[in-house]
Amino acid sequence: MSEENTNLSSSAKINTLLELTYRLIQVLQQETDFLRKQDVVSIVPLQESKNILFQAYEKLILEFQSNLDWLQEISAEQKQHLAEVMALYGRVTKENKRALSAARDSRQFVLEAIRNAVTEQQSPLTAYNRSGKTQRGVYRHAGVAQGSMSVALNQSL
Repeated sequence: MSEENTNLSSSAKINTLLELTYRLIQVLQQETDFLRKQDVVSIVPLQESKNILFQAYEKLILEFQSNLDWLQEISAEQKQHLAEVMALYGRVTKENKRALSAARDSRQFVLEAIRNAVTEQQSPLTAYNRSGKTQRGVYRHAGVAQGSMSVALNQSL
């Protein structure tokens, strides 16, 4: 925060913290909504705003933690309001974390399924004879060239 901000009254600092927290909550809720819709591409533009808000929030929280006297200077109503907003922020943050984890896990599941399919496709074609032994030449005689399909996997998201 700037020097100007360090000279603000405790009440003004609380209002700044509340405003930052509300804005951060809105961004997190938007991100969570996009994740639930599996619209991961739409969260990219939110990241810069989220990072800027979080850095400002974190800086203000650290400032408050270094001087707890500010709590003595604000009204009981402001303390109550602050507690409610912080509780809401905690809930929204947990919900966002769950949505991010679910999106990551589902993408990993899909990638693993694709990886397994590609690996299966790359194994040589074989058939079994009556004794249970493999006969690689069976497919060649049936007009299917062994290894005629080339499949590759790019494992990046």
